[in-house]
Amino acid sequence: PIAVSSDGDHTLRYRSRDNAGNVESEHVKHVEIDTTAPVTSSDAPAGWIHAPVLPVVLSAHDPDPGLGCSGVGQTWYRLDGGDWTTWSGAPFSVSGEGIHTIDYYSLDNVANEELPHKTDYVRMDLTKPHTTQTGADDNWHYNAVSVTFHPTDTGGSGLDHTEYRIDGGGWTTG
Repeated sequence: PIAVSSDGDHTLRYRSRDNAGNVESEHVKHVEIDTTAPVTSSDAPAGWIHAPVLPVVLSAHDPDPGLGCSGVGQTWYRLDGGDWTTWSGAPFSVSGEGIHTIDYYSLDNVANEELPHKTDYVRMDLTKPHTTQTGADDNWHYNAVSVTFHPTDTGGSGLDHTEYRIDGGGWTTG
């Protein structure tokens, strides 16, 4: 026996000759080998977003189509640990405040499975921060008033900064 073992589309030609010198016509067969799993990615953003619905698109491809790989057969995904769903090629939606998990992977046409499966996180914060203060009380004072801000963020992304302005001046971070 012979072994054809490298990835790609190989052309095998063969024939036999007898002891009298007769040679049969050449036979041609293709041996296609694909040992490489596909690679899948998503366009999910890495940081926090404040959109109520985010469409997510997956992208799957064979890593080296020049070798004649078998092509992507199927891509699967699941949201927040739910059931695995076959990806149709159209965007799917992620919605609702919080951190959402998207797991996904692909199989090629000869069942090479992408391992490990990929995981992305979609972070959605739909709640505006809320700031209270102490010190300003709408009353007249005979000396300077010290104002302290107390910002909170319950949406999950965390507070970036607080700004203030006095008498219509420019915004100051404080």
